[in-house]
Amino acid sequence: MNEHKVIIYCHLPLHPEAASPEALLWNCKEVLDVIHGYKCKKACFAGHDHKGGYKINSHGIHHRVFEAALECSNAYGYIDVYHDEPSFRN
Repeated sequence: MNEHKVIIYCHLPLHPEAASPEALLWNCKEVLDVIHGYKCKKACFAGHDHKGGYKINSHGIHHRVFEAALECSNAYGYIDVYHDEPSFRN
């Protein structure tokens, strides 16, 4: 079996502790139930909530909500992904 690692990108945040309630995907619980059925996922990246946020949930998935680019004058970002690193670095 393949041991792929999956990062999920979604405009709206999925985890209620990583974002404001009004910023969440309206059916985030159902989406998380599906995601939790697979062991390959490692992180969920989202936007939409201008203040940003971060939470590791009980399934070990990192939920990172990026701060809004329009709130600053010099916005950029990068993500380093390593095949041999067991954890996500925030």
